[in-house]
Amino acid sequence: MSLPSTLHVFDPRPEFPFLVTARRYIPPRPSAAGCTLVFAHGTGYHKELWEPCLERIFEVAGSKGYPIREAWSLDAPGHGDAGILNATVLRSGYSVLCNWQDYGRAINLFLTQFEDGYFRGHYLIGIGHSMGAVALILAVTFKPMLHFESVVLCDPMMYSQEIDEGPFIRKTVGGFVEGGKRRRDIWPSKKDALEGFLKRPAFQRWNRKALEIYCEHGLVELPTLNYPDKSGVTLKCFKDHERACYEDDSGKAHAFTYLSTLCAQSEVHVIYGDANDLVPREANESVMCASEGKLASIQRVDGAGHLLVLTHPIQLADHISTCLLRHRSPSGVSQSKL
Repeated sequence: MSLPSTLHVFDPRPEFPFLVTARRYIPPRPSAAGCTLVFAHGTGYHKELWEPCLERIFEVAGSKGYPIREAWSLDAPGHGDAGILNATVLRSGYSVLCNWQDYGRAINLFLTQFEDGYFRGHYLIGIGHSMGAVALILAVTFKPMLHFESVVLCDPMMYSQEIDEGPFIRKTVGGFVEGGKRRRDIWPSKKDALEGFLKRPAFQRWNRKALEIYCEHGLVELPTLNYPDKSGVTLKCFKDHERACYEDDSGKAHAFTYLSTLCAQSEVHVIYGDANDLVPREANESVMCASEGKLASIQRVDGAGHLLVLTHPIQLADHISTCLLRHRSPSGVSQSKL
C-alpha cells in the first residue's frame, strides 16, 4: 500500500510549456520547524517510486527526533502523471531530444511559484536519483533564485567530458536508446504487467513494493494520445520520450560544471551503489574532482547498483538519513530563502 499522499498539479504556462505534477507526503509526526524534503526521480520512472525509501526515512527521523515538516516528489515533464497531462506538447518535437534542464526548470518553478510562494520560508533539502539528481542541481541555476540547505545526489548520472566521450558511456547510452525502441509497452492489465515483470531477472532484483508501485502509478489505461486504437494498459512515460531523455548530454554537462558552485552554497552529499553496473568507477571519481573537495560526504550502498532507489530503498533510506542527521537541524537556524 502506498504512503498517504495528495496529488497536486501546477500550471506555469505560458512561460513554461509543461504542467508540473507532484505528490505531498506528511510524516506521522510533522514539525512546523522541520525540513521539507524534495524528491526527483530517474529517467523512465516517476515520483511515487520514492515511497518505499521515504517511508523508511520518516521512520528513522521519528525514532531519532529529526524534524520533518513534509515531503514532495515531482514528476519530470514527460514522466508519470505529467507524461499524460503533457502528451500533446511532448509530441511537438520532444520525442527526438528531451533536455534534462526542463526537469530542473519544472522543479524551480514549482518550488518558487506554487500557490504564490507556498514554500517561502521552508527549509528545503533536495534528494534526487540519476537524472533527478542532475535536475536538482540544474534547478538552482534558474531564476527565480532557489536555495537548498542540503542536496543528496543518489548515483547522479553525470561525469567529466572525457568519461562521456569514452567507449563505456557511449555503449551504455546506445544500449538504452536501442532498448527503448524495442521495449514492450502494452499489457492486457496492470496485473498482467506485474506478473510479466516478476519473471524477468532485471525486475526480480527490484524491491517488491517498488515494483508494485511502478505498475500501479507508472501504467495508464488505454487508449491514449500515443495509442488511440489500443486497449489494455501502457506506460505513462511514452517510450519515445524516455528514449529522447537518453539523448541529452547538455543537462549533465551543465550540472557537472556547476557542482563546485552548488557545494559552496549548500551541503552536498553523494550516495553511489557499491556496484558500478552502469558507469565506470572513474565516472564517480570525476564527480568528486568536480566538487573540488567540497562534498559533505560520500557513501556507497552495499550490493546496490545504479538503480539503488528501486532495488535497495531501505538501505538507501538509511544512508540518506545519515546525511540528514549529520546536517544541522532546521530548528534554531535561519530558514531557507527562495
